[in-house]
Amino acid sequence: MGSSDQKISGSKLNYKNATSPIGIDIGSSHIKIVQLQQQAGTLSFISRGSTPTPEGAVADGQISDPEKLSRKLALLQQKLQLRGNQANLCLGPESHYLRLIELPPLSKKDLHKTLPWEIEKHFPLKTVNAAYDCCLLDASRANGNGKSSYILAAAHTDTANQLTGVAEKAGYKPLSLEVNPLSLLRVETLNQNGNPTESGLSNKALLDIGYQNSTLLLIGSGILKYCRQLRVGVLDFLKEISFNSDLTLTEALRILYQTDVLVAGSPIKSAELLAEQISGSIGHYLDQSGTGGAEPSLLAVSGGGAAIPGLIDFLHSKLAIKVEQQRLKALAGNRSVNKTGIMQSDSAIFATAFGLALRGWLR
Repeated sequence: MGSSDQKISGSKLNYKNATSPIGIDIGSSHIKIVQLQQQAGTLSFISRGSTPTPEGAVADGQISDPEKLSRKLALLQQKLQLRGNQANLCLGPESHYLRLIELPPLSKKDLHKTLPWEIEKHFPLKTVNAAYDCCLLDASRANGNGKSSYILAAAHTDTANQLTGVAEKAGYKPLSLEVNPLSLLRVETLNQNGNPTESGLSNKALLDIGYQNSTLLLIGSGILKYCRQLRVGVLDFLKEISFNSDLTLTEALRILYQTDVLVAGSPIKSAELLAEQISGSIGHYLDQSGTGGAEPSLLAVSGGGAAIPGLIDFLHSKLAIKVEQQRLKALAGNRSVNKTGIMQSDSAIFATAFGLALRGWLR
């Protein structure tokens, strides 16, 4: 899946060259693309864009029509006027396995020998049929038991090869294939200027609301402590509106983002279920960690669901912690915009693609 470069701590952020790789986040509902540049310490977009995923091209996290998806990606490359073709890709939560593990200090050679055993121990996969990788969360901090924390990720080889194959056919050169928690953590590294103990990241929760599912990350003392996939996404909100108002999903989509539907009481069940799963996950983490865990003081929300009117305030009222849209602080006040006709939206929607663009470029 490519070598891991994730850094959760550090005193200074540097970039390998002026232009970032292309970050491509392909979801069941939308494709998001980001490319960045830095000049004299100022970070800006070369281009960013979001467009609907071709109907029937992706279902339940699996590519069902690679030809249609490749054509769309090739078209986006032309319209967004991207520089070069090197790209980082992301596996959706439905198509990969993820687990936080602890291992004793190991050399790089011994770590790679250990990974196949860990993969078959934690996931229903045989390593011969798996693409896998691990990421050391923080080399400078060992847990109280002398072990270090890693993210272990794996996917079926066919799934990984199909995604990279689609990108290659569209004219891109895939550099890496990763999972969105790493992308979200990389954005936080940039937001905190490489210092995770700054207020906001020390004990913080990140929630990425996708089309079919959501991903919740809990960070303590600058280290990822807990990761869980929640079975609530934008689609649940659409289905509830569709059922309550006898509308198609397309009609429900217009209502969801153009009106404060939560104030009107629909789709209140989906919002309540999301809040319940967040609260339950935080409780589960605290029970597991005992005295070593702390409740997050802030929940930062990204993904397509972050733009649902009223949802941020609703989650704040239910969770009794501060809730806000994820911000790309390095781009605060940046007016660089994409001049194509591709739909633009708030920065929170581009968080995963933004983190992908940073991979291998941020060091």
